[in-house]
Amino acid sequence: MIVKKTTLNIERLGSSEASVFAEAANKYACDIMLVNGTKKANGKSIIGMLSLTLKRGDPFIISFDGVGEKEAANELLALL
Repeated sequence: MIVKKTTLNIERLGSSEASVFAEAANKYACDIMLVNGTKKANGKSIIGMLSLTLKRGDPFIISFDGVGEKEAANELLALL
């Protein structure tokens, strides 16, 4: 399991950004979760990620667990 505390580096996590992220995330078998305060979202779900209402500079936690977690973390962290 890989767990990273980070901040959003893009302007906001809107529908187009969430769509790109989810499409990339769905290439991997591992579980991908994003946590913002008490809100938790599946990184493979556009709607779930939108519910986090993240904007530039907001801190959040992202975790990768399972087969391909290292590769997923390398690719997906670069998108945020």
